[in-house]
Amino acid sequence: MSLCQSLAIIHPNTVTWPGDDEFVAEKEDYFSRQQSDLCPICSYRPFNETQLSYAVTCAREHPLCPIAIKSGGHASFAGASNTAKGIVQVGAGNRWSNVYKELEKVNLTVAGGRTGSLGVGGFTLGGGISYFSGLYGLACDNVGNYRVVLANGSLVDANLETHPDLYWALRGGGSNFAIVTRFDMCGIPLTYMWGGLRNYTKEWISTIVNIYVELGLRSPSEPSTSQITTLFYRDDEYTATVHLTNTNSEPSPLLVDTGLAKVPYTSDTYAVTRHSQLAQDLTDGQPDGLRQTYWTATYLLDRALAHFIHQVFEEETTALGPLDGLEARCIMQTFAKNILRPMTSNGGNALPIAGGNQPVMILNPAFRWQQASDDLKVMQANQNLFVRVKHYARERGLDVEFLYMPYASGFQNVFATYGQRNLDRLREVSRTYDPDGFFQRQTPGYFKLNGRVGF
Repeated sequence: MSLCQSLAIIHPNTVTWPGDDEFVAEKEDYFSRQQSDLCPICSYRPFNETQLSYAVTCAREHPLCPIAIKSGGHASFAGASNTAKGIVQVGAGNRWSNVYKELEKVNLTVAGGRTGSLGVGGFTLGGGISYFSGLYGLACDNVGNYRVVLANGSLVDANLETHPDLYWALRGGGSNFAIVTRFDMCGIPLTYMWGGLRNYTKEWISTIVNIYVELGLRSPSEPSTSQITTLFYRDDEYTATVHLTNTNSEPSPLLVDTGLAKVPYTSDTYAVTRHSQLAQDLTDGQPDGLRQTYWTATYLLDRALAHFIHQVFEEETTALGPLDGLEARCIMQTFAKNILRPMTSNGGNALPIAGGNQPVMILNPAFRWQQASDDLKVMQANQNLFVRVKHYARERGLDVEFLYMPYASGFQNVFATYGQRNLDRLREVSRTYDPDGFFQRQTPGYFKLNGRVGF
């Protein structure tokens, strides 16, 4: 009897099949078309931890049956997820927009995803950049306890006191050790925030790149401010946006201090608003159902390098020519010491940049398009961009060997950039809690400790 049939008999109403309305809806509920194009034998949605534990135990008895664990389904490559603070308990299957709306009823929030459609699970296990990262570090640094199902089916809590080695590994180590059912996170008092974005025409992009660097350098002095600077290519036109936020309900002082307030813009949504509204705004700008690819790299923050990235982005996207539905984005963010230092708190996290002093640039080209026949062209453009920028950065001593997991391409080997010490420690945790390699062998679709993704 198949795994799916067994689960359907033991746990009625948890399994859907191809052709079922619920199955079709679940299959289409993915960020990228590459993921929704995959068709599993069935979809299993447990109602509680006991049912999930039972499913893991059953799956171990079917070693030739690969499985995938879906939270929000926001990964951009096939197989990734298809096959005085209080404590807030966040279920791993939630999306951040739902979390924020519930917490706003009691004037609380958490250091979660900035895009509301992101799933809680994959985002937090990979690190998690939030509007509050300048104050409290990444999302994983704000988890006090993980409720998990181990490979043997047992339910445990992982925290500083109980299973501290697993607790450390789950903070940036991805889905290699257990299935997380609940994140116990630090609640943050919040009623309103300030933020939004402004759009700029091509003639101001060079100025915006300068301001991006300045915002990064000044961020430790204004830790409540965060930014996302994005270069766009769409319909043969180049534009830029600056998404700026302040966790206080007033404009960030950096809006004036960096000169951004004086740059002419074509549209503006900066306002006092709710956390959930900011999350919804970013969701609206990232539609589901298109072909998608994300890539990432890390460099020391440098003005000349930022301008070189702008140059290469324009050259490589221009060389692509007209492609159906193409929208290319070159997203640039920074981690300064006010983000890097909290990564060492409460036992630290698994990311090799934790505790650093020098600000780093997190580069994230993100392309979406319509036709599968254009896949190779788009992938080659991204590869060209990375090879050229990496060569330039290495020549100037600016290259940082770290790939931020939530932004990485399926072609990138994330854990090879975690450093040998961290990688050895992660592998030791894996051997301790998953001695038979269940999560390495039967959930091959996301980043594994022995290399890149399995599909």
